[in-house]
Amino acid sequence: ADPNDARNLGNYAVFLQDIKSDESGAEEYYKRAIEANPNDANHTANYARLLFARGRLDTGLEMLNRAVATYDWNQLNALAAELAFYAYALGPADERDKWLRQLKRVVQADARSAGWDFKPIIDHAPADHPGREWLDKLAAVISEGADLATLDDWQDWQNADPAEGGPSNAAESE
Repeated sequence: ADPNDARNLGNYAVFLQDIKSDESGAEEYYKRAIEANPNDANHTANYARLLFARGRLDTGLEMLNRAVATYDWNQLNALAAELAFYAYALGPADERDKWLRQLKRVVQADARSAGWDFKPIIDHAPADHPGREWLDKLAAVISEGADLATLDDWQDWQNADPAEGGPSNAAESE
């Protein structure tokens, strides 16, 4: 009914990507959604996920950075969990500690993204990523409702102090 409604365009892009497996069509609709509302972190993050899945990491990181910059980090919700996971898994090595702290803060606040597919992100994480072996478990906590205690043996997780970098700090450092 409204060909310029960002929400409808973005939702249709998710449908094309996740249900129809039409990545080219999804990309077109993500671009249209972002054009309709350039400050919508959700559509931009979803587009980043598509780009990561397609192996277009540089462009995906550009979209991720844009989503991180436009997201309201005072909200600890599913999108915060997704953004922090993407940034931790695929972002610059010198920012991983910050994003792990952010992830811990988000999941401790019980923000989850039920059913979200993190496999494309995990598949493209660098081989030398120090937390690579924990990404599947972390994704399971966020998207499958796995017990947070499954991360207790992860030394980096134990050392991550969420108080050292809250949501507003993450957005301000971009």
